[in-house]
Amino acid sequence: MTTLLTSRDLVDLNDGELRIPDLVLADRLGMADPHDIRRLIRANLAEIESFGPVSGRRPETSPKGGRPGTEYLLTEPQAICVATLSRAPRAADVRAALIALYMEVRHGEASIAGRRTSIEVSTDEYIDLLRSKIALLEGWSRPKPKRVANRPLTEEEKAEIVRLDAQGLTNVEIGRRTGRATSTVSMIRNAARRHG
Repeated sequence: MTTLLTSRDLVDLNDGELRIPDLVLADRLGMADPHDIRRLIRANLAEIESFGPVSGRRPETSPKGGRPGTEYLLTEPQAICVATLSRAPRAADVRAALIALYMEVRHGEASIAGRRTSIEVSTDEYIDLLRSKIALLEGWSRPKPKRVANRPLTEEEKAEIVRLDAQGLTNVEIGRRTGRATSTVSMIRNAARRHG
């Protein structure tokens, strides 16, 4: 039997969270078109972000040209959520593999290049960690934020749109996070770019 996931599949952004790239997860899930996972993530972004902000990065344009898509780097609960939502052929096996891999890393049984993985914790600390994981999993059913319409943008909202733009998010992603229409987001982004 082959291992679906190994510690080499994880990315360390040096922020205390190990992440799995979206296309690696799509491959392990057995998705016919690995890029379908990005559509799935965008369609369910509010639910996935109930586990924390989704990290994204835009890779360099390939030699073939074209516009690169946003690569999503998912934390453990986010990856499990995506695997659950995917209904892919190997979704159940991948969920089990994700849980096993992250447990191996936490217990020092799997190593991540350049990262200390063996951490001593008391039984009470470990129980608290498990309780926090359960609380995260129970939070999957949070309602999506409602859009705000026909209300002038505040300076704070404009600054938030500009900040999210600087992180490389798309208009749709920024709109979902701020509760604003993509046309409003586009207008603010373009105005900010014109005026420096």
